[in-house]
Amino acid sequence: MVSSLLRLFPWKRNFGSSNWTSQFTRIRFISGKVDDASSNCRSPGAAAANESGGFVAVSDESVSISPSTTSSPPPWLMLPPTFGENRKNVYNFYSISEDKVVNLKNTGGGEEDEEEEEIELFEKHEIVGSSHGWLALCNHREEQQFLFNPLSNRRVELPPTDALPVHEDYEDYCTPLNKLIISCSPEEEHCVAMMSYSMDERLAFCSCPSRAAAEWTQIGEWSHAFEDKTLPRAYQDFVYSGKHKLFFCVTEFGDFEAWDFKDPNSPAMTPVDLKSDKDNYPYGSSCKMEEYMLKRESKSVKYLVVAEQTGELFLVRRFILNPEYDSEPVSDGKSVPYMTVSFDVHKIDLQKGELIYMESSLDGLAIFIGINHGFAISAAEELKLSPNSIYFTDSKEYCPRYWDKDREYGGHDNGVFNYETRTFSSCYFPAAANSETQSIKRIVPPPIWFNP
Repeated sequence: MVSSLLRLFPWKRNFGSSNWTSQFTRIRFISGKVDDASSNCRSPGAAAANESGGFVAVSDESVSISPSTTSSPPPWLMLPPTFGENRKNVYNFYSISEDKVVNLKNTGGGEEDEEEEEIELFEKHEIVGSSHGWLALCNHREEQQFLFNPLSNRRVELPPTDALPVHEDYEDYCTPLNKLIISCSPEEEHCVAMMSYSMDERLAFCSCPSRAAAEWTQIGEWSHAFEDKTLPRAYQDFVYSGKHKLFFCVTEFGDFEAWDFKDPNSPAMTPVDLKSDKDNYPYGSSCKMEEYMLKRESKSVKYLVVAEQTGELFLVRRFILNPEYDSEPVSDGKSVPYMTVSFDVHKIDLQKGELIYMESSLDGLAIFIGINHGFAISAAEELKLSPNSIYFTDSKEYCPRYWDKDREYGGHDNGVFNYETRTFSSCYFPAAANSETQSIKRIVPPPIWFNP
């Protein structure tokens, strides 16, 4: 079925336009480390002007964070790091509002051990989260995880996870850390970290993770009753709301929970019952038939998003088509990478207990999702963000883990989805380069949203 759909609509993602373009075969990505971030920047506005596929040069800039007139600073897109002088890491970020690459150079000491540790930071560790200016990294083989602030070069070790329970069905498999976020800076006493782990995506939390005596505690139910089967509950995403002082979670089966960690010795969970409009769930109605058909053949991945300025909560459903597992030949017998084909957004009304479908507008917000702490900010003019749009990076469900060296794709599924026009555009990575499907390569580490 997927193959026949692809023949009818071969990766035409601009559903809102009558004159679609086969954008998928024209997207060109950067594989591995970026050799020179300053020469590889290409702004979204410049994409249309340079059809040859080249990059627009941007001068190398040192970090500067200007005060914003809004309460939320503009986000950055973290790019693959490079090596500077003395083999020190240079952390590269694309600033959307400034339309340039920001380079953060490590100015730490030059001890040999420190240099080796710096080189291995992204070689042996996987980024599994980003929240409040901190990256979460882990090394599954060495049972090591920590928080890292690339602005201050601060590192906070996290407690080991080897004592966490694993269901007997998964004891013989690797126990990966899937996603980790924090409620605030780990340097604050009331900080709480939450993560999903194991292949069945169990849930755990850690209070005051910077304390030497801190430890992880498994929470939440493991099983979900579905018809006559018992399946893993699978916590697909979670987010912290500063307004509610709660962590909100959603499972693969669409169950919602709110967790209160005021007393870390006795965490309290409250089920959140939400009614949905049957005409717009599980598939929203504001799309053409072609997009609807692709949704039906795609996997749905759920994200929870919080607008810190208002405290509003949103459920974002992302539809990812993965023809790699289709039994029929795809694209003239050649393999085609997975890719996002659509989004649906519902506002979560906790008082009414409803999922309210947002038909064609996101109330002027720009939503940022991926492995990061899902957030939404007002697309103010000075931030140069596209209102009513979803800025997305690769999903943890499809992006290969760092130890999987054989996969040729990963990190490539990112961009901007205009929720009003139902169209896709690029963010930093050029979308107008004339290149074949085979030129789409893996990006290591995958791009991720970062709040400076």
